Amino acid sequence: MVGLNNIKETGFVNVTIQSLMRVTPLRNFFLIPENYADSKSVLVHRFGELTRKIWHARNFKGQVSPHEFLQAVMKASKKRFRIV
Repeated sequence: MVGLNNIKETGFVNVTIQSLMRVTPLRNFFLIPENYADSKSVLVHRFGELTRKIWHARNFKGQVSPHEFLQAVMKASKKRFRIV
């Protein structure tokens, strides 16, 4: 099991991300970059990167940083959702 770094009290986001990572069809879709290669959404690509980091078989760390994904969420939401 891989955890997520808590960036400025983002525990609620980490729980949501971890829950989404347990939805097998969603996880499997994002593990293969070719599935969403045609998407122009940075948010989609960052979520895919985060999914692959969390589920990487050779990840020797106990945690992964969701920083890039959180930045993409801020930008896509026009800062309605932001790290404070």
